[in-house]
This record gives sequence, C-alpha cells and structure tokens, in this order.
Amino acid sequence: MDVFGEQVKNIDNSGKGSLEIFNNNIAKLAKAPERVVTIPSDSFSIRSQQLPDCYSLISIDGGHAREHTAFGLQYANDTIKQGSLIVLDDFTNVNWLGVMDGALAFLDQSNRRIAPFMAGYNKLFLTTITEAERTRAAMEEYIQANLGTQSVKRLSKLKGHAVRGLQ
Repeated sequence: MDVFGEQVKNIDNSGKGSLEIFNNNIAKLAKAPERVVTIPSDSFSIRSQQLPDCYSLISIDGGHAREHTAFGLQYANDTIKQGSLIVLDDFTNVNWLGVMDGALAFLDQSNRRIAPFMAGYNKLFLTTITEAERTRAAMEEYIQANLGTQSVKRLSKLKGHAVRGLQ
C-alpha cells in the first residue's frame, strides 16, 4: 500500500513513490510476484474489515507520522495470518521519530495480537504473540548459520516482549 503517484497525500514528504519502479522490483526480486498485492492508496483509506486474516507478510514503510505508523500496525494486527511476519521500516531512524512513537503507542494497547521479536537494520520485526518466541529462535538460528554470530546481538525487552538485536 502506497500513495505512489498521488504525492499530495504524502503529508510528511517521506518518499517519492513510483508504482512502475515498485512493480519492476517485485518482478525482479519476488519468488512469486503474482502473490504480491499492491494497493495504490493512502493507508487511512482502507479498513481491515475488507481483508481479514489474509496476509503472510506486511511491510510497513509508508507515512512516518505517529498516526500513520499506529494505523499501519493496527491494520497489520487485524489482517495477518497466524505466525505471519510484519516488518516496520524506519523504527530507529532519527529523521522519522514518529515511527518509533507510533509503534510504542500501538504496543501499549492491551488488545493487540502482534508482538515485536527482533530489531535491527533500522527495522522492527513483529509476528503474532503466540509465535513470537518460536519465530525469534528460528531467525536467530538462521542468521547465525548464514551470517555468523557477530550479527546477533543482545536480547532485550520492548514493552515486555523479548526482542533480539541485530547488526
């Protein structure tokens, strides 16, 4: 989901969005590009009731204001399949502190079904609460086997959830 060519809706001027570039990248990089759902829209324009429990992966890299981030996480919370992955971009970017602010505000909600399990590379990784520990352990094992032990950093807590740092 992105405003792509409708940059007038890009209220924080955080990108330039090009549907053509996005589609070209999907065609080159995705293993199954036909499974990628592109929604040219402002995130505030779509409601989770339209697509319940349908996503396996959601990348949130839209508006960088607190409201955009909290809304994106709520949408992901309401529409991902059990055990799916959510990648929140710019979580630690000092130029877009609204992302961290919105994420922390969302994580304060008691009725959510997603939790963070890993942070690194300027991203926060989340999955359903019931799968967070298993997913973190599996990703740690994969990263250590393929990238070495130097990539996996200390285990910390974020809003009560165990989160592994990556570098």
